[in-house]
Amino acid sequence: MAEGHLSGSAALYSGRLIIRGDTMVAMEFGSLLESVWPKPKAPPRSAAAISKEDRDTLHVQKVCLGLLLLLLLVVGFLVLSSPASKERNGPPHLEKVARMQSGMVLDKYPNLKPLMSFNSRITSKLQDARKFKALPTDVFLVDFMGGGSHLLSQMAHGLLSNGSLAFSDIAEVVPWIEAAHSVGQAVDGPQAFSPRLFSSHHLRPQLPEKARYVFLVREPMDVLASQWLQYSNGTWAQYGGVENAHVTLELFAAAVFAHKSSDGFWKHLLSWYHCCWHDPDVLWLAYEDLVEQPAASIAKLAEFLRIDDLGPELFSLVEAQTTQQFMLEHASYFDDHFVLHKLSPGFQELPWGSSQHVQPAAEMVKVGHDDVPLLVNARWSGLVTPATGLHSYSDLRAAIERRQGTPLGESIAAPGGGLPATAALRATRGVGGTGSFSPSSSWPLFLSVLGVACFAFRVAFWGLSLAQLRAVVVFKCRRALMGKRQDPSLI
Repeated sequence: MAEGHLSGSAALYSGRLIIRGDTMVAMEFGSLLESVWPKPKAPPRSAAAISKEDRDTLHVQKVCLGLLLLLLLVVGFLVLSSPASKERNGPPHLEKVARMQSGMVLDKYPNLKPLMSFNSRITSKLQDARKFKALPTDVFLVDFMGGGSHLLSQMAHGLLSNGSLAFSDIAEVVPWIEAAHSVGQAVDGPQAFSPRLFSSHHLRPQLPEKARYVFLVREPMDVLASQWLQYSNGTWAQYGGVENAHVTLELFAAAVFAHKSSDGFWKHLLSWYHCCWHDPDVLWLAYEDLVEQPAASIAKLAEFLRIDDLGPELFSLVEAQTTQQFMLEHASYFDDHFVLHKLSPGFQELPWGSSQHVQPAAEMVKVGHDDVPLLVNARWSGLVTPATGLHSYSDLRAAIERRQGTPLGESIAAPGGGLPATAALRATRGVGGTGSFSPSSSWPLFLSVLGVACFAFRVAFWGLSLAQLRAVVVFKCRRALMGKRQDPSLI
């Protein structure tokens, strides 16, 4: 049975047991298994041996467990059907697309394939900028794509250059840092004006530490609309081979902008919020303020850029060169052709000046449909509100206004949870939340009931289940070792 003169259990322990399938080995192995597997305090008894009192006790335990499970189901239903839960989920038909696997989305909506293929080609040529040797005086102008980077770049460059328009594309004088290497742009040397300016759509961890930043935020629905217009009817759409109106706003919102695989806008915002809300070297601006209050925005940006001689003539010139009318009249300065035609030679054949980057705010809002703001609102309530206490984009703008009231260099208070949000602000264009999800609302109760139910299940059935499991395992092991020569006396 074993090499040498070891017993079966000793041979098994020492790794020298040679199993031949005989009955004696099966008995030895079963005995060993019983010795190493601790027996429950109360061995299993047959149904006939269980007293009436025990049966009554077991019945009561089962009834209690059933009631707890029923309570759990009721609480779960209330949580999932509560207004807070509904706000975390958009319209069902859009959420269904937003939760699909990316491959399934492309299979079901093949008209998205040119757009997604274009996205992949472009993003594959963009680079992480952490290794870029930034100077402490460098200023990065950061936003999420579609958030207004061209307007901000035009404003900052105008302040430094006294309104110079000696460029054919704003990216020539304010390099897009993640694409600069791919287009052969030298960014390590000095620029014509100081401080050096760069634009970026990166998350904070993807940018160098030693620099200063201007972070631009924008109403999420307008960011969505800006991206959709650019991809469906702008120069980027022409590059991607996407014909006008082939990708609807609803499909773009669910399959790209708010798809669960990315949630890019909200994660981008939170990346900068968590690291940089208290940082005096990061200036927070709202795109709407650049448009609605250009004078105040120019003054704040000039102070951050440390421009001491901002005279009235330069101030008026920059204000005039950053109006929507001026930028629409000079659309070819803001159509990204400097970057795109170098990323793909075929892109040079497209007509320039058809950019959709600069759109009047009223036109941007008109593209929104009723269900799309609900989806955008659900993402804000589910991602931004729990992390920041900000119930809407309007709350974020209010927090930025308060933050801007703090002199540069002083500590900045956190906005989370302390900002009043009126119903009128929350209902703005249906975006940003009519009531928000609070982590302290229903979920703790739901989890508590779940824990109690699991504990009751363990108390009621653990001993019996353990005994049954042990008996089944021992029986199966013996039967496997004996094969067809099973001895009924061993069971």
